[in-house]
Formats: sequence, C-alpha cells, structure tokens
Amino acid sequence: MDARNHLFVIVCGSLVALASAAVFAQVATKDHTTTTRDGVYTSAQAASGKVIYSKTCTVCHLDSLAGGVNEAPALKGKQFLSDWEGKPLRSLFGRIISTMPSDDPGSLSEQETLDVLAFLLEENTCPSGKKPLGPPDALDKIQFVGAK
Repeated sequence: MDARNHLFVIVCGSLVALASAAVFAQVATKDHTTTTRDGVYTSAQAASGKVIYSKTCTVCHLDSLAGGVNEAPALKGKQFLSDWEGKPLRSLFGRIISTMPSDDPGSLSEQETLDVLAFLLEENTCPSGKKPLGPPDALDKIQFVGAK
C-alpha cells in the first residue's frame, strides 16, 4: 500500500469514527429523560415548601399527607405515586397551582407551588439535588418516577 492509499484509509476510518460518535451522542441525549430520581429540587426548597404546606394544605391533606378530609387525596405513598408515575412533573404542578388550596384555588404563586412540589417529592423519598426546582416550563421535561 502506498502512502496516499494509507492516508486515505486513515482519513476514512477517522471520519467513520467521528460519525459514529456523533450518532451515539444524539441517541444518548434523546434517550435520557430527567426524572424525579435525578435530584431536581433542593433541601432548602423542600423546607420552604413544608412551611407553605403547613399553612395552606394541612386542613384537608393533614400533617401526615394522608388526605381524607373533604375527599382530599393522599399526597404520599403508593396511591399518590401510582397516580403520577410516568407523567411530566408539570402535570402535578398544574393541578396544584390551578386547584389548590380548595378554599382559594390559584392563590399560591408559582414559586410557592414549586416549593410545595419540592416538599411532596421529598416526602415521597425522591432525592434532593443542587439546583432548585423550576421554572414551571422546565417541568415538562421532568418525568415523575417514584423512588425505589
């Protein structure tokens, strides 16, 4: 094999390797979905959410998050996890911000709702992370997955 053919083989091999790496990177990016197991809220945000929850949610959902008052659903445990499993976190955010508290729907701000949502994730053993939950539009890309 002369030098030109050898160089041609090296260049073609490099191009194939680069193309393969690019395809792999695209597939890996498309296949990765952020979930509630990826630490999508901070402990401080959940602590803030706990205060808001105590003031506005315990009347119906109770301190234990067991629900039951005025037909309020549980916000913790198997049924809660089953109800939201696989859905975008934005769905749960939307439910809270538009219908809660039941005696004054829509009175929570976006930030208060995000904080309460962080508290609910913490109570359902989803791990905390380094960045706070939000903004609301970003929740479309986070899938609710119960902790193992």
